[in-house]
Amino acid sequence: MITLREVRFEETTIPLCRPFGFGVATLHSLTHLKLLARFTVRGEPAGGLTSGERTVTGIAGENLVPRWFVKDASISLDEDIDRLRQAIHRTAARAVDRAAPTPFAFWWSLYQSEAANNPAQPGLVTQLAVSLIERAAIDAWCGCHGMTFAAAVRNASLGVCAEQVHPALAGMSPAEAIPAVPRGTLPVRHTVGLADDIGLIPTALERTGISRLKIKLGGDPAADVARIIEIMRSATGRIERITLDGNENYATIAALEDFLDRLAATPEAAPAAAALAWIEQPLHRSVSLSPELRSMFDRRPKLTMLLDESDASPADLPHALDLGYAGTTHKNCKGVFKTILAAMLLKQRSRAGRRLLLSGEDLTIVAPWAQAQDLAVAAAVGVVDIERNGQAFADGLQAFSLVDQGGALDRYGSLYRATSSGVELAIEAGSVDVTGSNLCAFGCWGC
Repeated sequence: MITLREVRFEETTIPLCRPFGFGVATLHSLTHLKLLARFTVRGEPAGGLTSGERTVTGIAGENLVPRWFVKDASISLDEDIDRLRQAIHRTAARAVDRAAPTPFAFWWSLYQSEAANNPAQPGLVTQLAVSLIERAAIDAWCGCHGMTFAAAVRNASLGVCAEQVHPALAGMSPAEAIPAVPRGTLPVRHTVGLADDIGLIPTALERTGISRLKIKLGGDPAADVARIIEIMRSATGRIERITLDGNENYATIAALEDFLDRLAATPEAAPAAAALAWIEQPLHRSVSLSPELRSMFDRRPKLTMLLDESDASPADLPHALDLGYAGTTHKNCKGVFKTILAAMLLKQRSRAGRRLLLSGEDLTIVAPWAQAQDLAVAAAVGVVDIERNGQAFADGLQAFSLVDQGGALDRYGSLYRATSSGVELAIEAGSVDVTGSNLCAFGCWGC
C-alpha cells in the first residue's frame, strides 16, 4: 500500500546559453519544477517488503515549457508557465492522502479523477500534473523495495494492470513487451531547433560523435525543404539517419502533403529523404486525429508518422494506430505507465506485421533526477534512440547547485562527466551510457 502524505516544490531557473525555437515559441530560459512527495509505503507479500511501514520521499522534476502543452499564442510565455504551475499545485493538493495498493493503481485512480474533474483542461496538462506525482510514487516505491525500475516493471511489483486502461491488453504482461534486460546504451539524436545556427552543427557532432539528427519543421513546405537541404550539406558525411519534428506547425493535411511531395521531388533533398526514419507530430492537434488521415496514409504506405502532442489521453494511441500512425513518443511528462502501456499496445499490434515504434524524445530535460528517470524508462522499454542534447542549450548542469552537480556524478557515474566548467551529460561515440540510470534512477536520489 502506498499513501501520499505531503507535497512540496522547489523551482530553478535554467538560463539558456543560446535560444531554442520550435515554431510557436523561442525560449531563452527554462523554469524547472521539482516535486518532493512524502509517502508511506506498507509492505505487501507481492511487493518485496517483509513487514512494517516506511516513510520515504519520492522526487520528480519537469521543465514547465510554454506553448507546448497548450499552444495558445494569445497569452505570454510567463502566463503559460504560471498556468502549468498552478495546475500541478492543484493536482498535488487533491492527491494528498490518496492511497492505493500499488503505484499503478495510484496513478490510474489519480488520472481518472483529475480527467473527470477537469474536463476543460487540456489533456497534456492533466498528464503533466499527474505524471509528476506518479514518478515520485514510483521513486518512493522502488526505494523502499530496493529494486530498479526495470526490475519492478518485469516482476510486477508496480502492479501494472493493462486491461484496466486498454481492455484489448487483457492477459498481457509488461514483461512480454519490453526487453529482458534494459538497454545499457542509447544512441542520441542531435536536435536542430528553428533558431539554431546551422554552421555550428559540424562542431557539435564532432565533439559528441552523434550521427543522427532531429530537425524541427516550421510549417512552410518550401522553406522547410530548403532548410533540411542546408542542414544536411552542413553535416555532410556525419549523418546516418534523421527524424523530423513538426511540433504541430502544419495546419492542414494538404500543406503536409505538399511538404512531403517537395521533399521527395527535390533532387538536392534526396540524401535527407533516404535517411528519414520518421516524422513526429507534423499536424496541429486540431486535425492530427481526424478521419481524413486514413486516406493520406493509404496514399503513402511508406510514411512513418508518430504522435506526440496529440497523445493526450490513453485513448489516443489506439485511435491513431487505427488511422495509420506508426507509434508514439516516450516522454515522462506524458506518464511513465502511459509509456509502458504504449509499449504493450505497439507490441500487440506489431504481431500483425505492422512497422510500429516507440521513439525517445524530450529535448528540454536537463535536471539530473529528471534526466535519469526518463532515461531509465527509455532503457527499460527499449526505445530505438533518444533526443538528448538539451544541455547544449543549458550549458550542462550549470543552473544547479554544486551539491546537485556532485550528486549527479556520485549517483549516475556513467551518465555524467566533470568538465572544466562544471558537470554535463556524457555523450560519447554518439551514445549515452545509461547503466547508472538503470540502477539508480528511481528510489536512490531522495532516500
